[in-house]
Amino acid sequence: NVIVEGISDHYYFSAFKKLLNRDDRFFFLPACGVQNVPTLVSVLLGWGYNYKAVFDDDQKSGRKVYALLRDRFYERDDDLAHKHIHKLTGCHGIEDIFTREDFVKYVLDSQVKTNNDLKNSELVGDKKELCARLFLEKVNEGHVKLSKKTNEQVESVFTWLSEAFNVGKK
Repeated sequence: NVIVEGISDHYYFSAFKKLLNRDDRFFFLPACGVQNVPTLVSVLLGWGYNYKAVFDDDQKSGRKVYALLRDRFYERDDDLAHKHIHKLTGCHGIEDIFTREDFVKYVLDSQVKTNNDLKNSELVGDKKELCARLFLEKVNEGHVKLSKKTNEQVESVFTWLSEAFNVGKK
């Protein structure tokens, strides 16, 4: 059980899991809002399930959720919290895990003019959920081959998850 911030994170990570042929036991639970994360954590703990969490590294939500979980569930101990929570360093949104080229090609479909000053997470605008869902569909249809750099960035998250859950590749 991997808690993620929103539904778009769920779609992207589900797609990445398939692309990387990772363990089918990874389930990505969208909190659908930062305010819902502690509730999901409490439910999973109450049911006796192990969980991990992956969040963006933006000030609005990702860092806020991390601090909230660290303070409420891990005695304000960063080392303990890092065993359960992974922050996507440098990603203000899940979309920033992609290289610009991969993002334009597979997520935006080159339909949007890109501004080199904006991050991928800013380019997607209000179509965040739709683009993520369509990306998952493309992956399921076998139409995606990500670059080495994007694969490495995504692989690092799954490596952390595998180590944190103590599971190997599929």
